[in-house]
Order: sequence, then C-alpha cells, then structure tokens
Amino acid sequence: MLHQNTIKNLIGALATILPPAVSVTAQQNESVSLAVAHEIIAKRDESRTTSALSDKMKVNGLNMYYKLAGEGEPVVFIAGLASDHLEWLPAHVPTFTAAGYRCVLFDNRDAGQTDESPIAAYTIKQLADDAAGLLKQLGIKQAHIVGESMGGMIAQELAIKYPELVRSPTLVCSWARSEPFHKALSESWKNLRRKFSLEESFQTFGLWFFSSRFYENPEAEQTFLAEVRANPYPQSVAAFERQWDAILTQNTLDRLSRITAPSHVIAGDRDMLVPLRLSRIMAEKIPGAKLTVLPESSHVLAFENPAAFNQVALDFLKEH
Repeated sequence: MLHQNTIKNLIGALATILPPAVSVTAQQNESVSLAVAHEIIAKRDESRTTSALSDKMKVNGLNMYYKLAGEGEPVVFIAGLASDHLEWLPAHVPTFTAAGYRCVLFDNRDAGQTDESPIAAYTIKQLADDAAGLLKQLGIKQAHIVGESMGGMIAQELAIKYPELVRSPTLVCSWARSEPFHKALSESWKNLRRKFSLEESFQTFGLWFFSSRFYENPEAEQTFLAEVRANPYPQSVAAFERQWDAILTQNTLDRLSRITAPSHVIAGDRDMLVPLRLSRIMAEKIPGAKLTVLPESSHVLAFENPAAFNQVALDFLKEH
C-alpha cells in the first residue's frame, strides 16, 4: 500500500535493525546501509532498462501493463493501493528468479502504466477479473499469487473465483473486510491528497507504512520522499480515491472457506493499518492456512525487510 516507484525496496535496504530470521547484525546493517542503498538504487535504474519482456495487453477495456522475468513456475506479484509493479523489482524479483521462478508483474487499473479506470466505481472483484483476464491471455494456466495489502485482497478473490488459476495465495499484510477504522482512515488520506502535494501526503502515509525503527536511520525518510518526487507515473487523486473505495467495499470474510489452495498469511506484529488480529481472523477462516508473523514489522514488511520476507515466502512456495 505504497507509492509505485520501488520506494518500499529502497527503504528495506536502509532499515537498521532486522528480525532474527536475517543473518545480519544490527551493527553490520548500520555500517553498510548507505552502500546498500546506493546498490539498490543502481539496481532500480537497471531494472527500468532490463531485457525482461514487458508490454501492454487489452483486458476488460483497459490497456494493462505487464512485465515477465525469469523462467520456471510462475509467481504473480500484485501491488497494493497507490503502488505498481515497480515496487517488487529490485528486492524481490532477482531473488525469486534466482530461485527458479518466473515472475509475472502488472499494474492494476488506476496505477502505474495501466489505464485509469473508464468507470467511476469498481470493486476488488473487478480488479481480480482484470488480473485473471491478463493471466489467461498470457497463457498462464496456474500460478502462485503474492499480494500485498490491497493486492492481497485481489489474491483472495482470485483464489475464490478462479481456483483453477491459483496454485497458492500468499496474502501479505492484507485483510478480508474493512472496519469503520479503515473508512475513517480513507477519508483522512483522501483529504491529504486533495489538499497537499504528493510528497507531503506520502510523508504522512509513511508513518502508517513503516515501523518506528525505520525512522532511526536519518537517511531513510529522505530516500523515501526522493522516490515519491521521482515517480514517472504518479497516481492521480481521483484514481487514489477509486482504489480506496474498492477496498472499503471488499468483504470475503464469509467466503474464505471456499479457498482450497495452500495459503500463506504473512503479517507484521506492529502493523497499524492492518492489526494482527485481522490477519489471524483471515488465517483461521481459510482452511489449512499457514500464518507467519514477522517480529518488529509494520505494514510494508516485505519492503522494509525484504530479506526476511523473501525467505519465508520462498520457503512456503517450495513446499507447495
């Protein structure tokens, strides 16, 4: 649920304290964080000129942007609110392709290089229809699905409505049904986007995205905001509001029992946007679902600490 220009990946490189699952000490992280940040930035720039296949395809009346990288069993990455495929490129795609997977990335309607929605209102189910239509046109018969935040909502709908397409869903910092808190939060965030610049808005959003440890590194927030300013495909205020409205209408709580594919719910114990109890409820409702809770992690755990996320996500995929 973050800005679409690999912000989360860069922040992950700057985090000064990692959970125990990662074999790097806090002191080592502090000494190399800036060097790692420069390396991630270089990889980001390289990824924009990569030879991996990218194109647009007409799906449900939209020109949908997609990108394919690697060879092997397909893994589809779905971004969250206000984000696009670029968020996954530097810190996740190289790791997954090296592990023998083919990465399939795309931009949801109203984000990145995919068209803005031609209709004024839509649902998460329609976003799932977009994703399913793209996969079918690409000839992908079945894939692992990794969805973050709103992307996890889309992954839920894919697993329910298109079970033949989903080998396993990995639902990252996502939830099944919005609460009154999310409605109030959406109005607050919409007002910020209407009244302030993109950078000013995301400076506030960051307080919800990241853990308090993130801000212990003086470079982290500035790197985050620099990426917001550099975004080549900024999301319009209207598109931002439409995506939020889709989130608020979503409710799979009574349908999660229909998911038959092996499922992995990944949550952060410090996520203020999606409290841990919501992830626990979702994992309890999905038959046989595995719940992984990353310590000292907030809403964008996959990008604040990509090494730990990649490890637990790939371990699950290798088992299924």
